[in-house]
Amino acid sequence: MTLSSRVATGLGYDPAVMQTLTVPHVRALAVVAWCALPALVVVSASAAYGTWLASDVVPLAAVVGVSAGLYLVNLLRLSTAGGGVAPHEDAVRARSWSPRVVPLVILAVLGGFFAQPLLLASLARAQDPAVDELRGALVKMHEDAAVFHARDALREAQQNLDKVTQRRERVVARLAANTAEQAALQASRGQDGVEVEQRVLAAAAEEYRAQLLPLDRGLEDARRKVEHWTGAAQRVLSDDVAPYREHLAHSHFLLRRVQLTWEEPVRAAGFSLMVLLLLLLPWLASASVSRTAVRAYETARWSSTRALVETAFVHARAQEEQALRAWKTFEVLRAPLFVDAPYNTQPRGGGGHG
Repeated sequence: MTLSSRVATGLGYDPAVMQTLTVPHVRALAVVAWCALPALVVVSASAAYGTWLASDVVPLAAVVGVSAGLYLVNLLRLSTAGGGVAPHEDAVRARSWSPRVVPLVILAVLGGFFAQPLLLASLARAQDPAVDELRGALVKMHEDAAVFHARDALREAQQNLDKVTQRRERVVARLAANTAEQAALQASRGQDGVEVEQRVLAAAAEEYRAQLLPLDRGLEDARRKVEHWTGAAQRVLSDDVAPYREHLAHSHFLLRRVQLTWEEPVRAAGFSLMVLLLLLLPWLASASVSRTAVRAYETARWSSTRALVETAFVHARAQEEQALRAWKTFEVLRAPLFVDAPYNTQPRGGGGHG
């Protein structure tokens, strides 16, 4: 078997039928098969890349890519080498056969669909900045929403701590000034009114010290609240925001990329049309440059199938007659009920009597 025959056989052409064709016809059928290879590569790669964008799972992308390639191969086998002329049809139909239009429509739909992942792949670098901007905005929105309560409570606790700290500092400053005045009065012993002033200052100092006790407790409580809400905000960041940020880091933002792609519809439509034509290439080849070879193949296949059916019919009639000869009343095998038996499209007049 030549290389052309092997290639054409891979697309579904019957090797037994191809042996009856001329070498130019076999090569023409191989052209159809070679035209299917680019479409096979494009569909497999596109399906794999699209699956990877949606799931970020490489094994799944590989399986989907291989499955899409196998699906396309079988679709091309049906549209080019399968579904030809039935044996009961006329020979003229076989000699004028052309590829069916339904697979053409299916291939066109597949071309438009599988063009999108390839288009996204070609624009990935240009779209990355916009995708990163969206990723950062989503992280910021989620972080603000997740830690809003903790940060609000922390801000309130910090403000309360600052107020208590300022009040305590004012009392401490007054107590220090009081202590300095008492020290100055100690150097003025013997003067009139010194002892009275000392008693007044001592009483004021006791009052300041009494004020410091609740302020110290309030300061400690305020510090504990600040520590509590600081820890709460950190826990939210580590338990909620960090996993979400990690999730977005592995997301490819498929829908956003599609939106960015079709913001320039002329470019996207032109690329989709190119891929669509690439998928239609084997069908177009079988309907144009290889049309004569395809019709020769269909005629040969029709003849071989018809011969097989007729041989099987004759064999079945012989077995039927042999079985009926065991009965004494048997005389002769009745004629078939159809003129064109075994295809049975033209009923015979007379009810099948011989």
